[in-house]
Formats: sequence, structure tokens, C-alpha cells
Amino acid sequence: MIVEALLDAAGRRANQLAVKDATRALTYGQLATFAKVIRRLVLKETGKPNVGVMLPSSAGTTGVLFGALWSGKAVVPLNFLLQTRELAAVVADAGLDLVISTEHFKDLAAQLPVRT
Repeated sequence: MIVEALLDAAGRRANQLAVKDATRALTYGQLATFAKVIRRLVLKETGKPNVGVMLPSSAGTTGVLFGALWSGKAVVPLNFLLQTRELAAVVADAGLDLVISTEHFKDLAAQLPVRT
């Protein structure tokens, strides 16, 4: 599984660069630690099989995806460019009660029938 690959890389190359964007760089060790935090959050916040993710492409998003997958959940990507009614339909179809997002999308996420 992909999470095991991350954990293996974190064990062997903890201080090597794993992901980088314009504002942040994460080593394999940092990425694994961040994923572990997200895993705990997801397991605490929902018992549903799916978790929504509404984030821009970034190094941090990589950690969120790993963490959500590590929690055993299926990740449902939510495109923040969609209209609220379209996002609400995806949320309903996927049976989501939790969406991981960012402060930047708080107004959009607040219009959805989920916790963020």
C-alpha cells in the first residue's frame, strides 16, 4: 500500500526532501508525522467510510491524502471550483460527514452539510 511506502521511506530517508511547493518543503519524516496527525483526526471525527478533501495542490495536501488513506478511508476529492449545489450533490452521493479543507475555502465549506 502507498502508506507503507511512505513509512518505509520515512524510516530510511527521514531527512530527505519528499514534497515541495512554493511555500513549504517536507521531508519524508515530516510528511509521515503530518500524515499520522491527519490519520488521528480522521479516525476521531468520522466513522463513515469516506472522507472529503477540498484543498489546492500543495505539499500539505500530500500529507492530508496520506493521512486519510492511512485511516482506512476512501478519499473523495472535492473540486473547489464547483458550484455549492454540485459540491453538495457529491457530498450526499459519497455519504460524507467530514471534509478536510483550508481556511481559504471556509465560506464554501460552510455551505455544505458536513463538518470541516
